[in-house]
Amino acid sequence: MENEDSEEDVATSEKPSSKPLTRTELTGLLITVSLASFITPLIASGVNIALPLISHDFSITAANVGWVQTSFLLMYAAFLFPFGKLSDRIGKRNIFLTGLSCQIAGFSVASISSSLTMLLIGMALTGFGSAQVLSVSVPLLTTNYPFKERGKVIGINTAAVYVAASLGPFIGGVLATYFGWHSLFQIMLPACLLAFCIAWFVLPKTSPRSDARKAPFDVFGAFLYIIAAFLVLIGIIRITDGTYVVVILLIGLVISALCLWWEMKHPDPVFPINLFRESKIFRNSSLAALINYGSTYAVALLLSFYLQHVREFSSAAAGTILITQPIVMAILTPLFGRLSDRIDPRILATIGMAIIAASLFFLSLLTNITPIWMIISILIILGCGFAVFSSPNMNSIMSSVPDKYAGSASATAGSMRVFGQLISMAVVTIAFSSMLGSVIISKEIAEQLLNVQSLVFVALGLLCTIGIWFSYARGKSSSGED
Repeated sequence: MENEDSEEDVATSEKPSSKPLTRTELTGLLITVSLASFITPLIASGVNIALPLISHDFSITAANVGWVQTSFLLMYAAFLFPFGKLSDRIGKRNIFLTGLSCQIAGFSVASISSSLTMLLIGMALTGFGSAQVLSVSVPLLTTNYPFKERGKVIGINTAAVYVAASLGPFIGGVLATYFGWHSLFQIMLPACLLAFCIAWFVLPKTSPRSDARKAPFDVFGAFLYIIAAFLVLIGIIRITDGTYVVVILLIGLVISALCLWWEMKHPDPVFPINLFRESKIFRNSSLAALINYGSTYAVALLLSFYLQHVREFSSAAAGTILITQPIVMAILTPLFGRLSDRIDPRILATIGMAIIAASLFFLSLLTNITPIWMIISILIILGCGFAVFSSPNMNSIMSSVPDKYAGSASATAGSMRVFGQLISMAVVTIAFSSMLGSVIISKEIAEQLLNVQSLVFVALGLLCTIGIWFSYARGKSSSGED
């Protein structure tokens, strides 16, 4: 779909009910959305660095250590599409504010958790809220900012995500070391409350699309999608647990097939199957995002265990080392976001994917005596690759569809991200479960941990190599023709 179509369809998108936003209002919107986008990666990267301490406190085995992150990601993945579609009917502002409220509830529960079950409930609530916030964050920007500034604002918003990711390991390490891991969740509460208060006053009051309610909301499709997502993802993550998990996975696949059949018949489906069928750029850009996150999300978790249990660094020291990659990402992402407004995003994203693949193979070569400067150098290269890929790829996704589908496109991009993250966690969980079993991860099994880590990085590198093809095969994006 051409850019001209996007500009023509903007009249039917959800827009401010009175008049276009002023430059001051646009700036306030960007700050608000970026602040909200800052919260989720901060807690996610902070939990990664604190996970060794959490697993010790609750005696979590190697086979189950991934559930802390997975409980968040499952809720996030299952509800992104339904909330993205629902936002076209009840307004993006309402979804955004409700999502922040759920995040506040989730952080409150996690901050006082005295058992693994309570922590998982808190993380799940946070994931439910994040699905709402992040399903509308990018559409709030792309449907209000001029078309030619999309790459720029996406780059700035993405940079906010990476700044949070860069601060997460350091803040999480310091807090976990000196104040206990509960403090990591406690510090998020005032940040969420601040975001909610600012959003209440700054977010534009919008009217849903004029055609949003012509077709009935796809309640049954949303139900099928949520159930299928849960069953398939749990089946993949726990595939080594036995026959009953295979049965769960098969049931999930059957329901997935039923969901796709239903969505093809519905006039206004929750899952944007027509976008995948009609736009090669949208389809391959989305798949590239899926593979990219699938091959990179587990890096911080693996290196956290490596630095703390193989190299015996403290949580604070490990966090300081891991901060390298997201700092590079935060600095370079706005540059490449702006550049993708002038250069074909396909070229930039493909180069970025190739750099990431090379970095993952380098990480597979780590030993118990690898110099720290070499680890930091690899993280810098990895951060450069991610910066070159992420904003151009997101720009390609959002620019390949009309504005009236912005919510669905953003939800697709978010779902590809979270499904990729779950795939990454599944690779780690399967490897840990099959090769380490029920032991508690500690420095006593450092050699086995190092061997597992090496194999996982090779697997992730091979996965990323496949993603290079999808990134280039999307075709030329018209957004880079100006």
